[in-house]
Amino acid sequence: MYYLRFPFLFLGLLLPLSVTAQSPAIASTDTVRLGETVYTYVEKMPTFRGGGTDSIITYLRATLRYPPQAVDQQVEGKSFINFVVSPTGTVEQAKVVKSAHPLLDAEALRVIRIMPTWEPGQQAGRNVPVSFTLPILFRLPPPTAPAATEPFARFPGGPEALRAYLMAAPYPETARGAEGRVFVQFEIGENGQVRHVSAIRPIGSKQRKGTTSVATPMLTPNPSLVKAAEALVAAMPAWQPAFDRGQPAVSKQTVPVDFYVSPLPLPRQLCMSTLIKCQLLWAIHPKLLFL
Repeated sequence: MYYLRFPFLFLGLLLPLSVTAQSPAIASTDTVRLGETVYTYVEKMPTFRGGGTDSIITYLRATLRYPPQAVDQQVEGKSFINFVVSPTGTVEQAKVVKSAHPLLDAEALRVIRIMPTWEPGQQAGRNVPVSFTLPILFRLPPPTAPAATEPFARFPGGPEALRAYLMAAPYPETARGAEGRVFVQFEIGENGQVRHVSAIRPIGSKQRKGTTSVATPMLTPNPSLVKAAEALVAAMPAWQPAFDRGQPAVSKQTVPVDFYVSPLPLPRQLCMSTLIKCQLLWAIHPKLLFL
């Protein structure tokens, strides 16, 4: 029996599936069977639409349809279809010689049976019937990974870079020695740009009993510090935006900006912890920031 001679080819159809035509090498028992009605090899083999594997691949790519029921059942496999190209070039006697699944076999038979006319094969100067076997592989695409969702935007360089940016806030001369912390809320657009910057005004800027300004910086109502904090945040570089189901999304952030005449005596780890904690608290409820 003659097998179409072409290497493994993967056909990406415009469908949620893939169908492949594949052929192994010719078996050593394939010979010209003179005196028999059907040949497996002849002097001039039949050709499809001018010959070449591309013609067959193009036909299969345009004609094969993955059966919907097979998609629902997640059925894959390879159907081996044998058929005869008659002396007039028509496709006849199509049959399954190795089954993959009834649904896949039926589709493979359908596309073979409706094939256009071939140029017939010839032996000793006359047209003769020639047998072919074509393996057709049905393969489902791999599962699609769920779209990414990242609820928080990211400052360029990460939390460490954000901390450094906020700690480098210049002290405004008009503040005249005032110190404290300003919480600034802002929005990050789909393009990562900072917008709608606004300081959160403290409600009764009293410290909790038993705490000191070193461990818990005072919330400041000083207008100069508030204005400087808003300006610092508004000048931020573009962030990496949040993502919702794979699409850039608008998100809100709140950051603390500290102003001290002398360097803030907090350990570096505490500064980072405070920054991350304020973002999480704001996501839960804004009033928690002032507890």
